[in-house]
Amino acid sequence: MDVSQEEILNFSTYRNIALSSFFLAFGILFLILFFSYKLKRENLFFSFFCFSICTLFCCLEFKVSAVIISFILLLSLEFISLLLSKLLLEKNKNVFLLSIIGLVVFISVFFKDNFGDNYLQISIPYLFLIFILFSVVFIFLIATIYKGFSKKRNDLLLIFLGSSISIILMTISFAQIPYLQKSVFFIIGAIIFPLPFSLLLGRRILINHNILKHQLIEVENDQLIKIENLAAENLRKEKEKQVILENQNKVLEENVIARTLELVHEKQIVEEKNREILDSILYAKRIQATILPPLNKIKQYFKESFVLYLPKDIVAGDFYWMETETNSDTIFFAVCDCTGHGVPGAFVSVICSNALNKTVREFGIIKPSDILDKVSEIVSFDLSLNNEEDDEIMDGMDISFCSFNYKTSILQWAGANNPFWLIKKTGEFIEKKADKQPIGKSNNRRPFTNHELQLENDDTFYLLSDGYTDQFGGKDEIKFQRSRLKELLSNIQQQPLNEQGNILMKTIKEWQGAIEQTDDICLIGIRI
Repeated sequence: MDVSQEEILNFSTYRNIALSSFFLAFGILFLILFFSYKLKRENLFFSFFCFSICTLFCCLEFKVSAVIISFILLLSLEFISLLLSKLLLEKNKNVFLLSIIGLVVFISVFFKDNFGDNYLQISIPYLFLIFILFSVVFIFLIATIYKGFSKKRNDLLLIFLGSSISIILMTISFAQIPYLQKSVFFIIGAIIFPLPFSLLLGRRILINHNILKHQLIEVENDQLIKIENLAAENLRKEKEKQVILENQNKVLEENVIARTLELVHEKQIVEEKNREILDSILYAKRIQATILPPLNKIKQYFKESFVLYLPKDIVAGDFYWMETETNSDTIFFAVCDCTGHGVPGAFVSVICSNALNKTVREFGIIKPSDILDKVSEIVSFDLSLNNEEDDEIMDGMDISFCSFNYKTSILQWAGANNPFWLIKKTGEFIEKKADKQPIGKSNNRRPFTNHELQLENDDTFYLLSDGYTDQFGGKDEIKFQRSRLKELLSNIQQQPLNEQGNILMKTIKEWQGAIEQTDDICLIGIRI
């Protein structure tokens, strides 16, 4: 069957376009695979090889010079050599590449010189055939150099089988058969040649995927193991901390128990000491009570009277005193405010009370001013006894002292800092001011002043210490003050003396409120 020259040219065009498109598609596919996983450079080499073969068929279509075609074949040989080395040997060294390139160039030049104008028709197929043959030979040459090639046996057989089939088909295409049949064999052989490489690369991609998947699983397992180990380590440390904390708590509890027992024991000791001290103070109160005149004795001489006596503590520095002269119509009485309050004040009160008794009973002094002068002398002397220190003891007392003759109703009075108040039955308020000096040691000592008053029936007089007027309280927490007490006494003057005492008690308690008592309070009221 004869085929026209025009049909041959048309079929050659279709063949070149089909093979160019085929290799171009393979090149693009494996270039994309390379960019997806750049560590596998064999995809890049195979992609360049496909692009080179695509370019080769384009050059055949456009009748490009044999030099350019030879150069493209050399590039194809280089890329296929790199691909084979990477696939089979995992190396990029092409030991016999230069010798093969030289041989191909020699064959290319030989065909150009001998076939002249028929070069494009004869030399290209033979060059392609030689290229395939030398590629296969190159595989075996490289394989004989490197050790461990037995691991790549299956890959080698696949490449060898594909290359052999391609060689056989392309060899048939050069036999004396019609042109169309030759072209069909040539096309099939050209298509078959890259398929083993494609299969091998695909298999490598799958293997690498499985390896990466396996490595990822191993990494995840390692991470899980590390997390478990870390969790176990944290749990162990937490248990150790818990044990340490429990031990510390146990030690702390033991220390707390031990310290609690010590505190309980110390508290018992303190309570026992406080009980002893309190018992002593209560006994001191009984002793101090002996220096106070009985209220019925005061009522015996002054039926209309009251005594408001409020110690700040159990014992007091304030006290009231009374004495009668034998075979006489005179009564001596006083309100005394010793230095301090509580136990110290109580000790001073005993000294001052003894001094008053001694002055009246032993020395027989009856004038109030002279009595105060003598009492001051005695108190100063008693407080200076056995004083081994150089500093002077300035303790003593303030006093409001009276002598009253109930036959003549004459009252004599002398005072040390504390005043004398008299409210006449007419309502007139009379105040006698005391000397500004205490009983006891003081600077610039002067004789006390004696005051004499003629009293009448229903006259009322008051002796007091400063405890009542110095008490803090009220809305503004200020002192009660003497002016307020004078006003109160004037307002209740019509009341019986017992009732006055009750009113004074209620008033000072309401004024004080929740505030602590400031000082001892002693106030006596007597109506003639």
